[in-house]
Amino acid sequence: TASSVATDIRNAPASVSVVDRTTLEQKAVADLSEAIRTTPGINVGFGSNGTRGISIRGLGSSYTLILVDGKRVSTSATMLRHYNGDLNWVPLDAIERIEVVRGPMSTLYGSDALGGVVNIITKKGGQAWSGSVTSEFLMPETAGTGATQRLNGYVSGPLIPDVLSFTAFGNISRKKADD
Repeated sequence: TASSVATDIRNAPASVSVVDRTTLEQKAVADLSEAIRTTPGINVGFGSNGTRGISIRGLGSSYTLILVDGKRVSTSATMLRHYNGDLNWVPLDAIERIEVVRGPMSTLYGSDALGGVVNIITKKGGQAWSGSVTSEFLMPETAGTGATQRLNGYVSGPLIPDVLSFTAFGNISRKKADD
């Protein structure tokens, strides 16, 4: 992610942290924000306008670029009701690793990456079929914030062994209106 080509993390031209599959399995996390919350230089929270986001090195979340397998995630469709849906698009079961680059990456990725880049690398198709369905229900302590229900699904496997594989994932999320 730091150089747009495969590079050993020790030789990367920027400050990079990698959250690998083993770490994701050891942590009890529900989404991307919880998976990278303890990464140095990362702040996950709500902005003054109520949007949830990831800020790197003190810059606002609008300066953190989210990628999935190196491709930009468009946030324009998720800004309805000031909700930033980037953090839940990929189920954790579909993630191989998360690469976090702290610091300006605007030379490679544009002004969206002035604070840094979070690149979600998904699993490649395996030799056997596997999948998962997870659900989550969040009930806030106060009535000021509405409850959230989420259902995630993931399936992957070979169509033609060692030649062609299939992977699909997605989620449905509903949030009650805040007071």
